Amino acid sequence: MHTFYHVIMVELFRPFVKATLGASSSLLMPPDCYADQITTGSILQLQRLIHHYRVQYTGPPVNVFMEASLLCVAFATLPHLQDPESNFSFCLSVTMLAEMAQSFPVIQYVLKHIRAAVVSRGIVLPPEAQAVFVELDRNRPRNRTALDGRQSPPAPVNLEVSVTDLEATKMKNLVRGTGRINLNDP
Repeated sequence: MHTFYHVIMVELFRPFVKATLGASSSLLMPPDCYADQITTGSILQLQRLIHHYRVQYTGPPVNVFMEASLLCVAFATLPHLQDPESNFSFCLSVTMLAEMAQSFPVIQYVLKHIRAAVVSRGIVLPPEAQAVFVELDRNRPRNRTALDGRQSPPAPVNLEVSVTDLEATKMKNLVRGTGRINLNDP
């Protein structure tokens, strides 16, 4: 339950993190408590909870309910990998996501998205995280089919686009980007 609370806090206050200090509403929070402080505090708590989870439950399978927490921590710590605590939390999150992907293959797409963010930002990964991505490539199933026998498409989801480019998430732009959408496709 604590992980859900902190993920919700991060997601609720993320749009306001870069807002000016005067934009804080005194009705919703005290004047000395701003969105960036709330978000940072929840990320720190998520880091601690993930570490505690790993110490308590030493190996796979990782509970599927941890996915949102792990993703939140991975993206929050990614820009700060030079900090030892952020580095540790990022590597732990990615490792736990990789373990989760063994039971839930869809998590591989989450890991691919993290790697895409790393590449697009020009970030050099620590060896522990790099090893996870090398192993992901090595174990990637070829020609995997969906449950109904059709070929599974590559992941069409960009998990950051709704935060970084709201215009790109509008239906007309999504349709324009895909070329066509056929709802009657078998």
